[in-house]
Amino acid sequence: MANWLDQLIGAISPKAAFQREAYRQAKRAFEAASPADPWRPKRGGASANTDVAADEHTLRIKARWLRDNVGFIGRGLGQRIDYAIGTGVVRKWGGPHAKKLTEAWAQHVKECDADDKLNMGGIEALSVHTMDVDGMVLLRIRTRRPEDGLMVPLQYQVLEVDWIDTQRTAPSNSANRVINGIEYSPIGKTVGYWLFDEHPGDVGSGWRTPAMNSRLVPAESIIPLYDVSRPGAGRGVTRLKSVITAVRDLHNYRQAEMLRKDTEARLGIIASGDLSQMAAPPSAGGSSAGVGFLGDIPAGGIFQAPPGLNLTSVQPTAMPGYVDAIKMEIKLIAAAGGWTYEGCTGDMTEVNYSSARIRRLDFRAEIERLQWLTIDHMLCERMDRAFVAHCKLAGIIPPSATWSCEHTYPRWPHVDPVKDVAGEVMEIAAGLSTISAGNRSRGNDPEKVAQEWAADMKRLGPDGLNVLATMLFMLKGKEPADGAGKDLP
Repeated sequence: MANWLDQLIGAISPKAAFQREAYRQAKRAFEAASPADPWRPKRGGASANTDVAADEHTLRIKARWLRDNVGFIGRGLGQRIDYAIGTGVVRKWGGPHAKKLTEAWAQHVKECDADDKLNMGGIEALSVHTMDVDGMVLLRIRTRRPEDGLMVPLQYQVLEVDWIDTQRTAPSNSANRVINGIEYSPIGKTVGYWLFDEHPGDVGSGWRTPAMNSRLVPAESIIPLYDVSRPGAGRGVTRLKSVITAVRDLHNYRQAEMLRKDTEARLGIIASGDLSQMAAPPSAGGSSAGVGFLGDIPAGGIFQAPPGLNLTSVQPTAMPGYVDAIKMEIKLIAAAGGWTYEGCTGDMTEVNYSSARIRRLDFRAEIERLQWLTIDHMLCERMDRAFVAHCKLAGIIPPSATWSCEHTYPRWPHVDPVKDVAGEVMEIAAGLSTISAGNRSRGNDPEKVAQEWAADMKRLGPDGLNVLATMLFMLKGKEPADGAGKDLP
């Protein structure tokens, strides 16, 4: 706010008053906040839902194109699924009815897809992959009838975010409000989703076109999965949003480089001197007399030039640095996209044991954050609740039954199997982990593993303990003496 001196100077000399204010602004504490900085965000101060409504559709279309047409982008996205989901999240059910829930879950994972194409691991992988590319995915809970023949009358339908009618953005007839096709209560709780009856992108057959009617589906029937990157965001944005322009520029650079390489591979000849002695001299149709195309050079041939004709070869000089530039750009894109350069390109030329472990630690921290803060809470826990509710509905467990569920995500592959396995053994020996936890991390059922161990020992008979003793002693780098297994309890 201008004081009386500024007002007086402004009345006498507006230019001097402007210079005083500009100098005052230039001495701000943060240089980036100075008016001298020419950079201005295109849409500053907008809410999360406003930004999504403005740009989400365009970003989603471009992200899908990159996934389908740029090989290292598709491989990088696949790498995230390999480590985040693998073959599926393993459940360990607890409570008084854990055995019944375990048996029902073993059957449910095989018949849970409403489209009858995937098992539970496939649904989880497809959901996370779609979330990365589109920014959001919906799982619609489908309760089935007894005549459908399912042990647990529950299936899931994976829907792309295109099903949401984003044109519905206005106060509804009740006290609720609809923003980008999602209806909220007065306190901000999600009430439901306005979904089309069909995918709006379906191609019509004959005179039939996709129905564009939308209806409200209660929130209890929808499991949304997206990365909440801003408070108040009702939808997510594609993970590729920050690399779209970089991949486009890299794609254009590669095309230009291929054209330049094609030019470098061509050899040109400039002929000068007396051209009149040639059998077929060029016509003077150009702007300068005696300028024109003389013909092709025979491959591997020997020919004699006319007397007085001077030949000068023209071959473009190869430009270095292409490989280094490409590798650096892909490394930056991989870092922003959330995967490793080696994983999306298969290039292991600069990798050693130490660098592999360090990069793996960073990548692992990001994937585990995705698993425990997003996938576990937004997807797995809600699927567990829906599963138990339908088990109660089917009479598998009593309506008042209590339960618990522990999730185990896929184990990370070993960089050095000998060292990594020895580390796991030391963790178990120190009480930091258990044999069952190690089996679950590998996607194995600890109960089945124990049963197979017992069956193997029984099948081996008296030699079983000697075999086990040999295995244990070999971990220490030496074999046991005869009869060493007799000392084992």
